[in-house]
Amino acid sequence: MAQELCIGTSDEVWMEIQSGWLVDGARVSIEGLKAGYAGVSRDVLRGISVEFCARQRIGIVGPTGCGKSALLLALLRVLEPRRGRVLLNGVDTHHVGLKTLRLALVSCHRAR
Repeated sequence: MAQELCIGTSDEVWMEIQSGWLVDGARVSIEGLKAGYAGVSRDVLRGISVEFCARQRIGIVGPTGCGKSALLLALLRVLEPRRGRVLLNGVDTHHVGLKTLRLALVSCHRAR
């Protein structure tokens, strides 16, 4: 692989890396999160700060329109934070590729 990357002649080299980054669960820290839908200036999440321990079971409840689904979408980065950050085991999800993040979250869920 290293030779192909450095001196190879192929136009494309595919490398798939899987990690056990969240295999033992994830400590989720949400710090001052503000997020909204693209093209809409109004934030649907405003200043959310909360922390969940790894493997902790939680329930998010509230009336229609209070942001339950938006919070999940922000964890998956379907909604990008406008302010604040989401950390999984201390890693800012903004710095993680979408595919890596979503695969890690699915793997974390399946490991339970």
